[in-house]
Amino acid sequence: MTRTRARGVLALVATAAVAWSLAGCAAGPDLDTATGETLQAGVAEVAQRSDEGDLAGAMAALDLLEEELAAASDDGRIDDDREAEVREAIALVRTDLESALADEQAAEEAAAAAAAEAAAEEAAETSADTGGDQASDDNSGPGNNNGNGNGNSGRGNNNGNGNGD
Repeated sequence: MTRTRARGVLALVATAAVAWSLAGCAAGPDLDTATGETLQAGVAEVAQRSDEGDLAGAMAALDLLEEELAAASDDGRIDDDREAEVREAIALVRTDLESALADEQAAEEAAAAAAAEAAAEEAAETSADTGGDQASDDNSGPGNNNGNGNGNSGRGNNNGNGNGD
């Protein structure tokens, strides 16, 4: 299981805590039916995005869920105790998602650094293979690889005896 997938599963488990806090959303004094259904739909969205590895999307869905919770509280559609339970569960999910996003970003940065290092090593190997200084190895300079640097095989008549004979 990849780290991202594992984080998704952890976020899903934490999201289940939100769902649990919304369980039993029958109409009652602590939560009206429509609000319960809306909040449960938000929880489902967070869970789905998290499970798919869309951690940023899960975080955005969590933000929307929290906004809906605040609106429900302001309008009196959820009582204070139930709101506190849901906010606590949302905080757990948010912490998990933030951690997963940080891990994902660190993994992406590490992969980018490894790719840059591999490219630098490849460039260094290519440079070493070509002599590093881009000098030509065609042996066309003075002496033509005979050691004396003047193009002759020695003193004299180019036959290597050095006495001119």
